[in-house]
Amino acid sequence: MITSQLNTAARPTPSEFANRNLPVDSTYATRASNVIVFVLLVLLAAGTMATSFVMPTDQNLLDKSALVVVGTIEAVGAAPGDGTPATDYQVRVEQVLKGFLLATDVVVRVPGGVNEDGMAYKVYGTPRLQVGARTILFLNESDGAFRVSDMELGAFLEGGIGAGRYAYRKVAATEVATSGDPLAAERLRSHLARDFDRFTRWIAEHAAGSTRPADYFLESSREIVGTQQEFASIVFPCQGGDAIGRWRELDRGESIAYRMHSSGQANVPGGGFQQIRNGISAWNSVSNSTAKLNYAGTTGNPAGGTLNTLDFLNRVIPEDLNNVIQGSFQANQGGTLAITALFADCGDIQTFSDQLSIDDAGGDIQPFSGPLWIPIADADIIGQDGLGANFLTLVMDAALAFERIFTHELGHGLGMGHSCGNGVPCTNARGAAIMRPDYIDSLLGSTLGADDKAGIRFLYPAGQSGGNPPAAPTDLTAIASSTAEIELAWDDNATNETGYLAQERALGSTVWSDLGTFPANTTTLTVEGIPERTARVYRVAAFNTSGTVFSNEAQATTHATIGPCTPDQTTLCLNDERFEFTAKFLTPFETGGDGNRVTITEDTGYFTFFNPENVELVVKIVNACVAPFDRFWVFAGGLTDVQVVLTVTDTVTGDTRTYFNPLGTAYAPVQDTQAFDTCDAP
Repeated sequence: MITSQLNTAARPTPSEFANRNLPVDSTYATRASNVIVFVLLVLLAAGTMATSFVMPTDQNLLDKSALVVVGTIEAVGAAPGDGTPATDYQVRVEQVLKGFLLATDVVVRVPGGVNEDGMAYKVYGTPRLQVGARTILFLNESDGAFRVSDMELGAFLEGGIGAGRYAYRKVAATEVATSGDPLAAERLRSHLARDFDRFTRWIAEHAAGSTRPADYFLESSREIVGTQQEFASIVFPCQGGDAIGRWRELDRGESIAYRMHSSGQANVPGGGFQQIRNGISAWNSVSNSTAKLNYAGTTGNPAGGTLNTLDFLNRVIPEDLNNVIQGSFQANQGGTLAITALFADCGDIQTFSDQLSIDDAGGDIQPFSGPLWIPIADADIIGQDGLGANFLTLVMDAALAFERIFTHELGHGLGMGHSCGNGVPCTNARGAAIMRPDYIDSLLGSTLGADDKAGIRFLYPAGQSGGNPPAAPTDLTAIASSTAEIELAWDDNATNETGYLAQERALGSTVWSDLGTFPANTTTLTVEGIPERTARVYRVAAFNTSGTVFSNEAQATTHATIGPCTPDQTTLCLNDERFEFTAKFLTPFETGGDGNRVTITEDTGYFTFFNPENVELVVKIVNACVAPFDRFWVFAGGLTDVQVVLTVTDTVTGDTRTYFNPLGTAYAPVQDTQAFDTCDAP
């Protein structure tokens, strides 16, 4: 029998519940990202975790859950008690799909919070639930409350309306896949959204013993499992504002020492000690960065209380010697492979923009341009028990697989997030990153990608401990010259640079990828091999041994192949069908697609996104090909705050412009009176 520990007769009001102890984040009580797990993660100490998982099937998830309910989040607050910080969600239950429940409410507890002394604790991979959200929760009772099975994997959010309701989940962990997995196809389907009503019926029937096949997957839906962050940083929700975690010691030219437990990793030749060294060497090899790790040997301490006590010792502990991670890895069910726990001090918030202090040795610490940050104090990497016997025996090369997973975790230990996901495609440089959010069985070992190097340079640029960095380049311009090339040009203001670093990113992404380094005094660069009609954002930096200093950002879109504009459902053709307009959108639920066009006049039209009767984006092309303008102008106005990419092409010349509206931002009017200098084209 499963019974709630919450007395419904004395149930606190939502306001009373939410005002207990710590302040409540009204959007997300816990914010998640970056992990290598499979499944259940036990309540840990004041830190942040990165986790990796193998996707369980829905039947696996149901089998390991004692209670499954449909309910609505009524309130969020800090869990009572003086122990490890946790967040309580009060859930009003409307339907019990499995198990037995006497109460109408349950309390669902997830790890995460800030200690009274300001030490931040955050667990990646915990579900992110919002007050008012309707959800399907797979639960198990623990310590007077309920825990979500398999962390985020056991929490499905409701999307859509009416008969179009669907269930989806957002996952911050890193997914791991192995070759030859007999359940690979079923695990892949588990990424899809589900028809909400059919899914709940299937759960109830299977809880009662049915073997009816799953009929609820929305096969046409995009993958909703994703990550919450990109490479730039791991964010801690401190009371003074969100802050990223960094090691202050690295700004002073020091290194961060790791010790590995002397027992080593089972089923890895030599115990995995060399693989940890290889991972450390990979991060240390990034040029123009102060990030330096140090392999300090082994430890015989079984890491008692490693994740529950801030001890300022950084350890790699294989096979979960202290049973920190609940359960063990089972190949047929999935489970946690490895976690990284970070402790950071919210009581010591710094700002990159105005910090200038003196370190213990009296050396200047140079200002770092960026957001709020707090110092990381402790990092521990824990491998799950059964990792060697039940996972590493399934991969192509156990040593290289272990090396890749733990190099990824060392990146999290430095404060690195993921390279892609959450709407940012894992392609090109991002797809080659060791910090991508999914692990695919490979032989790459500790090899870093360009995106990994860009991320670690962002967090720990060279020059933090003094010296004379070069002057920043200025007036960077980006101009498309063909369907595959963009020309960059900038002013060289430095006299002491070693060279220049060029980077690019996609619209809507904060992930910068290295294009390469170039000799001193370089002022131009041609970027090649870009797909046509593709927008890119660029920046360049002058660097020497004392620092890396970036220019302004510049955007350009490669040309389109010249040809007629052909109107269809998503393509709007204006001005005698010379100019082609398309619009793509993305919602907070990571759903989206192409806007549907409607022509109003020869020069004006609009796009709908969700309902044919609702106007979302109005566009207009103005022929201003008279002196003194001699341009075609582009105007646009939106009635939306979703992400929008508006692309406009002059089909006579191939010249293309892209206009971007960020997700969650009211559409800013476009009034581009410099858009197309193509009046003289035939």
